[in-house]
Amino acid sequence: MLMCIHSSLEKTTQKTTQKTKLNNNQLKIIELIKENPKVTRNELASFLNITSDGVKYNLKKLVDNNIIERVGPDNGGYWSIKVED
Repeated sequence: MLMCIHSSLEKTTQKTTQKTKLNNNQLKIIELIKENPKVTRNELASFLNITSDGVKYNLKKLVDNNIIERVGPDNGGYWSIKVED
């Protein structure tokens, strides 16, 4: 079952990147969210070696393009990659 979900996420990411031009940081953010949905902005900034404002900007672009969503509160919530049908 996990393999099926993983395969679905990979296909969705491929479709999404074909429809929407994503920059390298946005692609890396998607990968990091796949690995750890509870990753914080500060952790993303550290992994990507960009400012937290840079992370905020890229997360907003991903949310606005309907690629990811925030589930739950800012503190204690997690990121979810939206799966297209």
